Amino acid sequence: MPHHRRTVSTLTSALLVGVALPLATSTTVHADTGSTIYVSQAPMLPACSDTAPDAGSQATPFCSLQLAVDKSQPGQTVQVDFGQYGPLTIHHSGAPGLPITISNASGDWTSRYPIVKGVTLAGVHDITLKGLNIGTAGSAVTVTDSSDITLAGNRVFDQHSVLGALDTGVAVSGSSSAVTVLHNSINGFGQAAVSVGTGASGTTVAGNLVVGDGQGVVVTGAPHTLVSGNTFTGECAGAVALSGGSTGSVVEDDIAFHDGASYANAVTGSPCRQGAGTPEIQVSADSAAGTTLNYNDVLGQGTSQPYLWAGQPHATAADLYTSVGQGQQDLNLDPQLSPSGYVPAFNSPVVDSANADAPGEPATGLHGQPRVDVPGTPDTGTGANTYTDRGAVEAQDPFTLNDLSTPSVEVPLGTAQTFTADVTNPWSTGPVQYSFSVDNVPTVLQQSTSPTFTHTFDSLGGHSVQVTATLPNGATRTAYRGVDANPPGPLAVSAQSMHLGVNGPLVALVDFHIDTPWTITGATVDLGDGHGPFTVPAGSLSSTLQYSGIYAKPGTYPVSAVVTDAGGRTSTAHGLVTVGGVYTPLPPARILATWAGVGSAKGALSVGQTLRLKVTGNGGVPNSAGTPVTAVTLNLTASGATGDGYVTAYGDGSPPPTTDNLTVSASHTTQNQVTVPVSTDGYIDLYNHAAGTQLSADVQGYYTTAGGPGTNTFSTAGPIRLLDTWSGTNVPKRKIGPGGTLTFNVFAAPARLGPDTKAVLLNLTATDATAPSAVTAYKGGTTTPYEASLHAVPGQTVSNLVAVPVASNGTVTLQNASGYVDLTVDLQGVFDNEETGEMVSLPAQRALDTRHGIGAPQAQVGPYGVVKLKVAGVDGIPASAYAVIVNLTALKATQGSYVTAYTSGLPRPSTANVYVGPGRDATDLAVVPIGTDGCVDLFNRAGNVDLLADIQGFFG
Repeated sequence: MPHHRRTVSTLTSALLVGVALPLATSTTVHADTGSTIYVSQAPMLPACSDTAPDAGSQATPFCSLQLAVDKSQPGQTVQVDFGQYGPLTIHHSGAPGLPITISNASGDWTSRYPIVKGVTLAGVHDITLKGLNIGTAGSAVTVTDSSDITLAGNRVFDQHSVLGALDTGVAVSGSSSAVTVLHNSINGFGQAAVSVGTGASGTTVAGNLVVGDGQGVVVTGAPHTLVSGNTFTGECAGAVALSGGSTGSVVEDDIAFHDGASYANAVTGSPCRQGAGTPEIQVSADSAAGTTLNYNDVLGQGTSQPYLWAGQPHATAADLYTSVGQGQQDLNLDPQLSPSGYVPAFNSPVVDSANADAPGEPATGLHGQPRVDVPGTPDTGTGANTYTDRGAVEAQDPFTLNDLSTPSVEVPLGTAQTFTADVTNPWSTGPVQYSFSVDNVPTVLQQSTSPTFTHTFDSLGGHSVQVTATLPNGATRTAYRGVDANPPGPLAVSAQSMHLGVNGPLVALVDFHIDTPWTITGATVDLGDGHGPFTVPAGSLSSTLQYSGIYAKPGTYPVSAVVTDAGGRTSTAHGLVTVGGVYTPLPPARILATWAGVGSAKGALSVGQTLRLKVTGNGGVPNSAGTPVTAVTLNLTASGATGDGYVTAYGDGSPPPTTDNLTVSASHTTQNQVTVPVSTDGYIDLYNHAAGTQLSADVQGYYTTAGGPGTNTFSTAGPIRLLDTWSGTNVPKRKIGPGGTLTFNVFAAPARLGPDTKAVLLNLTATDATAPSAVTAYKGGTTTPYEASLHAVPGQTVSNLVAVPVASNGTVTLQNASGYVDLTVDLQGVFDNEETGEMVSLPAQRALDTRHGIGAPQAQVGPYGVVKLKVAGVDGIPASAYAVIVNLTALKATQGSYVTAYTSGLPRPSTANVYVGPGRDATDLAVVPIGTDGCVDLFNRAGNVDLLADIQGFFG
């Protein structure tokens, strides 16, 4: 029992013991084609051609394999690349010592391409087929009246539409001689893997892996056939059959098992349809003379007998040897082959037990592996070495080069990096020599017994380090490691958030972007959702870390990430993520009218009275635990008051704020849009501070954290003036008369909104009214609702913010009830599914009051005066907020004027939000995009005026 590993060196896997094969050499027959003719149908360049002047060159390969082979000459190689090629018929021959070789460009068949749909050789000689995938719906390779033919290292398979059809893999017939079938994988043929017919002689079938489902090798009337070193498994009709005078043949070193007599065959998985119970090895009486059978492992299954010699069955090798003197060294044991690859286990009886000198026995295993002496396994073989394995596949040294590791596959340019080869060497074969090279340059930079290598890259970009580990017996293993050399720089981490509405309004996708020249080695992330920081799995570390936070309620939450890199550095990023409600627009619906007893007791409100208004379950606002409503948008109207004052709207159960939402006038009807937090039981509160006030409230939509169909996020737009009847902007220059309507399209110019728009936020202004009137904005193509959006007053310019559903064709309609009036419409925002902004309502807070020096100096704002109001980062609004919801009040004006709210840092638009005059205070809700400085600007057109700004919420 040896204690070291020995191998048989070989120059080519085509060398056979006892079989002389011609050595292929190159010769140039035609100067224009050279020794290699190229064929390819690969979709990438170079493009193939059968007619180009240089067709068949590497620059312009042939498309047709048949044409290439027809043009080949002795000594040339036809190299076939990717493609599926029609049946090939070889019409002419090579020459002794100068075969025509047809080979796979990738070296072997394991890439599964190219596929050749059958090969026919008739009356030719000196031809080699190497590394091809040969498959057809019929017999794959037919060799007739031909000689010196070699089929080496091919995959031969049945493409028949019916598995198990009675086809043959390789059929040799006629006067064929010196045909070698070597190291092929042959599977799926229902008749036979290899058949050798009457008249053929000197055929060698060696080192092949044959997997069902008919017979393995069938030899009829073909003397001197060598069947050596093959593995047969899953055959339904036995492994080897010699008949018809096939004398002087050899069956040695083969493995034959699993004939499928009592279970499914290896290919179809179905019970065998023919041949069940057939002996694995059959030698007829007229083929027995001079035939040798030995050193096989034959394991019959089911009812079959392993052997049938001269018509007599034999249950064991011992019985066969006793009876006829054959099979003395045969085994009838489980070969212990792996399910994948059919590799014998180290303790398998077929290991180190073959006859290395058996005629036809290959010098290497199926894929060219050297013969290996397995430590601890007795050498019971014979011949030139005593450790050749039976069957096609040779057990190999488990020596493995597992990895070429390095602390960082991303490195700063000019930084030395160490690489370490990791090997597994169970047999302790050594010493191991390690050869290192870089970027596929053949020059070896370090060769020693050290598994470590240090290198400094001097150019930016991707690089490759290669290590080859070599054993004393010449066996090698190779591994690679890619490395990127990057510009030096710091470790920088930033946090960004993006909401994905499809996952729900309270779900935010948080991105952390990492920039470092080193490999990222660790990260912890805290999404601020109450679950605490977590460690990012090593396999998920990348330059972008993306996680979804799920939050309990609308608001702004801190997020952070702590990142380390292979340079030993640590960096932390902080950010904010906002989640809130998404908007569902509704047709206007009145849920409160105190004069009619709708939503409350009938009667005017007195000074100091608070009205508790049920919102959910009314006007289309849902009243369901599955659709929690966080806020409601109403058009609030005050009329009939006997004294001036105000109305404040706020969430039921919350402390009353010191702000107001609606200015009440004893002289005329006033209105304002309000967006009010809704209590968990569905109520809001309305506090009245004006005598004799009649209130109405019309629902325009609601915000929910449930998401789903019909919900929309908000994005600012403009402000853009859509129309003005007074100046004739985008509409004819004329007033709207009594009962008159005006329809416009927000999909068209100047708005050009997208088809996903479900509602728009409009600032609606009425001026020069000839009579008190109600103006209503509503969804195009629908019936005019009863509820008004704006009440026009003769001699005054009044405005109101309204949220209006948009028809599927993009239209919105305005109707004037009485008299004649000019109308102006400014687009302020859009509700769609573009996942830009969600609303977070806040308890109302006064951010600006020029009367008392809150948010600005204590002084009225003069003509063309601008107040810069800080909103982001104060009063509960995060620095990351997108837009602010603010209730603007203008009062104590010295002359007629208007106030415009707009984004700080941007040019002032030509639109207005609040119109005011002497003795006429006004309030209007505005949604204003926040500037990069966290501010919004408030502009006063004329005279002096005091300004109030009450924060209602924000979009984030």
